[in-house]
Amino acid sequence: MIKLMKEQVRELLLKGDFQALQELYRRRRGVLRVLLSLTYDKTTLSTWRAIEAVGRLAQLMGPLEARQAAERLLWMMREESGGNPWSGPELLGEIIRARAGELQDLLPVLASFHEEPIFTEGVLWALGRVAQVAPGLVAPFEPLARMYLASPQAALRGRALLLLRTLGKGAQGPLHCPKEQFVIYHEGALRVLTVEEAARGFDNPSPGA
Repeated sequence: MIKLMKEQVRELLLKGDFQALQELYRRRRGVLRVLLSLTYDKTTLSTWRAIEAVGRLAQLMGPLEARQAAERLLWMMREESGGNPWSGPELLGEIIRARAGELQDLLPVLASFHEEPIFTEGVLWALGRVAQVAPGLVAPFEPLARMYLASPQAALRGRALLLLRTLGKGAQGPLHCPKEQFVIYHEGALRVLTVEEAARGFDNPSPGA
C-alpha cells in the first residue's frame, strides 16, 4: 500500500500536479510522510516539487497540525534528533509560508539556522518564499540577507539578492562576481541565474531577453 502511494506521489510530482496531491492528502494523510521522504536530493526537480507540495498540504491542515509539522521539522534539524534533514529550512519555510499568520513566531527560529553551513542556502530561499506572501514579516531579516552579499558562493549571494529584491530592496553597491551562475527552484522549475540577474529579480528579465 505504501509503495503504491509512493509511486502515485512520484507520478504527480513529475507532472507538477499539486492540486491532485492535495486531493490525495485529503483521503490519505500518509502522503505527507511520503513527500518528506522524497526531499533529500536537492539536485533533482522532484525533490523541489515535493518541498513545495508540503507547503500546499499545510494549507489544508488545522492550526495544531500545521504547528506540529513545523515543530517536528525543527526537532529534526536540531542535534537531538540525531539526523539533520538537508531540506529542513526549505520545508519549514513552506509550512510557514502557507500559515504565515499563525506561525510567524517560527521565523526567527528558521532564520537562526543560517549559521549552520548545510542550512544557509535553505534559510535564504525559505525567507524569500515567505517574503513573497508576507514581506512585512520578513523585513526584519534584511540585515541577514546583506551578510551574504559578499559570500564566495554564488548560490548564497544570489539567494540573498533575490530575498532583498522581494523585500523591495537592492544591493546598495557593486555586485561581487555578477556573472557567476547558480541554480534555484522557482515556479515549479529549476532555473539557472547569474548573480546580476538575481539582483533584478525573477520578474525582471535580462536586457534584450
